[in-house]
Amino acid sequence: MPAAAAGVWFAELVAMLAIWAKRGHPDYNRGNVTIPFVSDTFAFSHTLVIIMSSITAGLFVLSLFLERWLRHVDRIPGTIHSKQRTFDIVAIVMGIIGAAGLVILSIFDDQNHETIHWIFAIVFIVFVALCALFQLLEVSSLSQDHPDRPHLRRNGWFKVGIVTIAVAVAVAFAGTYGACRGKAPPNTARQQCSQITSAAAGLEWTDAFMVFVFFCSLVLDLWPAAKTSPRYLRRHPEAQHGYNDNKPLTTTDAFGRPSYGGPSPNASEPEMRHV
Repeated sequence: MPAAAAGVWFAELVAMLAIWAKRGHPDYNRGNVTIPFVSDTFAFSHTLVIIMSSITAGLFVLSLFLERWLRHVDRIPGTIHSKQRTFDIVAIVMGIIGAAGLVILSIFDDQNHETIHWIFAIVFIVFVALCALFQLLEVSSLSQDHPDRPHLRRNGWFKVGIVTIAVAVAVAFAGTYGACRGKAPPNTARQQCSQITSAAAGLEWTDAFMVFVFFCSLVLDLWPAAKTSPRYLRRHPEAQHGYNDNKPLTTTDAFGRPSYGGPSPNASEPEMRHV
């Protein structure tokens, strides 16, 4: 699901650029700019944008719920402390709001409904960033309880990079867009607005592709589930030996068996083992 969300979103962005190029690189009433805004390309491919944005939003939300379920059944490193579950639930809520913002901004284009479009563009960017932030907090906490899973630490640092870059780009976009109100008037006094507005458009595209990178981080989060699936274990029965072995009881796994993870709660007691 996250791979599909990433693929659909990437295809949508590329399609918008292709349509803009096919139309002869119009400036969409922005003045003398060399790069179109993502929002402007949305407005001139309305039906396509609504369909692909809705599919992306749906797949993204389903991916968040899938991640929660896979942790619950211990197909991927499961939650041990309540705060980890709280981080995950808050991330889901933030993701749902962000996905709703994406659908609404695609319906209300910036050419005919500028104010509504930009309000929900901000909602989309801010809440997807918050979703990534709470996922970062969850993964960072999980990495401490699952020291034998190095991918958690790697994914955590990957999410740190995503959040940092996305926020920095969003702030720079707000500054450059506000400097000339998103337009480059054809007069000598404000000739610099051409470069500033084009830079703002480039920053908007950068943040749009950062959303694609965030979807890819969800793929990495769910990747370990491949080796805990019933299909994989049927093909590789040796993988069942020692599955979650030598670790203290926490919950049940996808097969209804006791699941183990983290340090032993009582080192003086013998550890439970699978039969």
